[in-house]
Amino acid sequence: MLFDLFFVSLVLFFSGLVGFIVIQRNLLIILLCLELMILACALQFIFVSKLFIDPKGQLFALLLIAVSAAETAIGLGLVLKIYRVYNTVNIIKFKRFRY
Repeated sequence: MLFDLFFVSLVLFFSGLVGFIVIQRNLLIILLCLELMILACALQFIFVSKLFIDPKGQLFALLLIAVSAAETAIGLGLVLKIYRVYNTVNIIKFKRFRY
């Protein structure tokens, strides 16, 4: 039961990583994949905290969720601004994010 959290966290992290690496065109998908990876890390902190019976991991996971919410709010604000200026969220269409 306890190690199921580890495998769920692993699957969530690698699905977010694959989405982040493979689907590099849509800015919303990149933001969602980044969110998946952060929440998988928070779930891993909760797993380790339950395994070693130490509440510090759960507190750190709570902090990580708060940081993730702030990152999502800022990211969605940027996506809305980019959509208003460029009329697309496709990264390849606009050249400001290129090297």
